[in-house]
Amino acid sequence: DPDNPLIGARDFDSERYGGEVRLDIRPWEESTDGLKFTYGLNNLGSSIELTGIGAGQAKDWKYQFGQVQFERRGLYAQAFMNVSDAGDSYLLRTGQPIVDKSTVIAAQAQYQFAVTSIADLVAGVDFSKTTPKTEGTITGANEDSDETTEIGGYLNATVGLSSSLDVVGALRVDDHEHLEDAVWSPRVGLVFRPRQTQTLRAMFNRAFSTPTTNNLFLDITAGRIPITSNINYRVQTLGVPSTGLTWDNQCPGGVDNYCMYSPFAPGVELPATGTLFWDDVVVPAALQDPQLQGALALLGLTPEEFAAIVGSPTPADMGSTLLRFNSENPDVPFVPDPGVTALDRMRPTITNTYEVGYEGLLASRVNLSVSVYRSEIEDFVGPLRVETPSVFLNGQDVATFVAGRLIGAGVPAGAAATIAANIAPTAARVPFGTVAPDQRPSEDVLLTYRNFGDVNLWGTDIGFEAYATEEFIISGSYSFVSEECFDVDDDGACTSAADIALNAPTNKGTLGARYLFPSSGLEVGARARYSEGFLMNSGVYVGAVEEYTVFDANVAWRVPGYDGLIASLTVRNLTDNEHQEFVGAPEIGRLALLKLQYGFGGG
Repeated sequence: DPDNPLIGARDFDSERYGGEVRLDIRPWEESTDGLKFTYGLNNLGSSIELTGIGAGQAKDWKYQFGQVQFERRGLYAQAFMNVSDAGDSYLLRTGQPIVDKSTVIAAQAQYQFAVTSIADLVAGVDFSKTTPKTEGTITGANEDSDETTEIGGYLNATVGLSSSLDVVGALRVDDHEHLEDAVWSPRVGLVFRPRQTQTLRAMFNRAFSTPTTNNLFLDITAGRIPITSNINYRVQTLGVPSTGLTWDNQCPGGVDNYCMYSPFAPGVELPATGTLFWDDVVVPAALQDPQLQGALALLGLTPEEFAAIVGSPTPADMGSTLLRFNSENPDVPFVPDPGVTALDRMRPTITNTYEVGYEGLLASRVNLSVSVYRSEIEDFVGPLRVETPSVFLNGQDVATFVAGRLIGAGVPAGAAATIAANIAPTAARVPFGTVAPDQRPSEDVLLTYRNFGDVNLWGTDIGFEAYATEEFIISGSYSFVSEECFDVDDDGACTSAADIALNAPTNKGTLGARYLFPSSGLEVGARARYSEGFLMNSGVYVGAVEEYTVFDANVAWRVPGYDGLIASLTVRNLTDNEHQEFVGAPEIGRLALLKLQYGFGGG
């Protein structure tokens, strides 16, 4: 778009700065209890950021926060405020400005106390209020109704059944003003310490993730589908309203009696059939084709006569079909529609996790931690996907109809078939309207979120740190997860918007070592990092991340004669193995970081 120079205007320079200041007040000499005041500012001067609808260019995006904390004899309380200002940021696909002057205000308080000699309790409350302010650029028509208040409370108990066995239990309840029901989150576990340096645990935990502001209130244009020089469809991303999205309206004569909205007749609810625009759109467009003009001239037909012969079809003469915009592959812009399914209002994602684990010191030399878990995830929230079908004419029906009308008017069968074969493919490629949900009557192609069904997975995490000597230390970690993608539509791939990807590998691990030179204050270390390849499906970022192995090295030196002064050099990806860790992100090469740190001592 020559009128919008921001489309695709990437600034590849990365620039940021930040700072933080904190004041501690300790009025009681006998303890470190007291007040803490903190203020921080971070400015993202320039950066390319990934979003669910494509990359955005951040320009002078400022983030500020203020926090006050109080602690005294088991009581802890804090309040903070986060403030965002997106500056001159914009979306790269559309050139749209991003305005974000949103705020979050939160407060928390908890009190820890002992009720008996063997039982400790922690009780707490949480409050937060999120106020998006986007001037319609992100939450669109929801701008005046997108505030969210959340309140929660919890009670945690630890009971010592013996000197080596504890029972841990907790119960939390949270209320989100835009969700139907409060969420209860219980937790229970056993912690066994056969020795002072070893711990065994068995836990059950129920956690939740509330829908985000985007899940509930997003309303932003992700792109456009051009049809003619002056007609196009907006591809609009939308949060799910509290009513959900339904397709209950009926329009007799449409495909399955669906209704549609069309840019060829803005603002009017119509039966979902392309025949409505045959006379005014398809035939005039076909008559612009020089080949058709030549064929009609040879047959002695004027354009007006041709239009009259093939005009005024009914849905019975020429069927229509539903296809769905394919946001994942521009080479195949529309695919067969899987069927319209109503969306319920958003629900929180519930994760029930069962875990057993061990952590301890072996032979006074090796710190080892091992955990095995199983997670059952309910109402997983998927990425943005197209939910509105588009209405097309059936190409075979078009060819049959045109040929039949021409033959009936005396045109030879061969010539009629040729003309019909010329018109049918073009007519069948035009989306004439959108089968819109009842809550959003427009021709926009809608992308939105959906709670999918339940998914189950299990995994293990292992970590160790071994002291070969006091100076030489070897460490490592390994993680395994049983599933990296849930093929919801059962097509053997993880590229569909219906599929759920963890966006993480099945296997990954690290192995490293470091050596200390106490006499010189020098420390050197090296580490290898491995990640197995995995499938990714996150918004518009769909594809495979290939496996990679990289090596890191670091050296740190406590400068003699200058207490508190440390100079360090860290080199990540020492061999410059260029690799990609996220679809849509650039390849990563070698990165060297030099840091000077000085700590000021005080009495």
